Amino acid sequence: MKRQELAKLLDVTYISTTATLEGAKEHIAEAKRCEWRSVIGPRCWIPMYAKELKGSSVLLGSGNCDINGSDNNHIKCYTARSNRELGCSEVDMVMNIGYFNSHMYADLIEDIRNVKSAIGDGILKCAVEAGLWDDGALERAGALAAAAGADWVKTGTWGAPKAPELREVKILRRILPDNIRIKVAPFSGTLTELEEFIAAGADCFGVVPEQARALWKEALDF
Repeated sequence: MKRQELAKLLDVTYISTTATLEGAKEHIAEAKRCEWRSVIGPRCWIPMYAKELKGSSVLLGSGNCDINGSDNNHIKCYTARSNRELGCSEVDMVMNIGYFNSHMYADLIEDIRNVKSAIGDGILKCAVEAGLWDDGALERAGALAAAAGADWVKTGTWGAPKAPELREVKILRRILPDNIRIKVAPFSGTLTELEEFIAAGADCFGVVPEQARALWKEALDF
């Protein structure tokens, strides 16, 4: 795989608890140099990211909730709308896991739909935490996210119980409409494994900067 092709598949996230301003600036510089598909950094520095990435091909993303999706909906919507106004093109959210476990599907759909409405024409990626579910539950979670208007379904978050599996992507691709794309996250595999996920139906991958660099080294330019 060419590096240029790889770069357009990577959402590179730098949100560790040890993140620094210097690290964020390095994240931005590397994103511009390699032309990653998108980046997510600490929310307090979104204005800086937006300013520095202006005019580049790199999209700016952001999260808007806790890893179990349990934040009150008005908080999710406020954060998503604010981040969009500050310059983010994409918002990553997590479906409300508590609602899903409680079979509160109408509430779950409303939660996602309200966030989508809050960001207007921005891109909404909804994580369904695929590693928690059996095949039937994963199908249901993906279908609910699609029904609510998510543009992308994301396999999981940085708190995922296990690494994403090809089986999960194949299930999601089978049940999702063609216009809804799939993000595999968190991804920590090899370039060969990444290509296997693409064959299964994945459209992009959430990685940390170190993993992006490792994949970059594996990829070739011609």
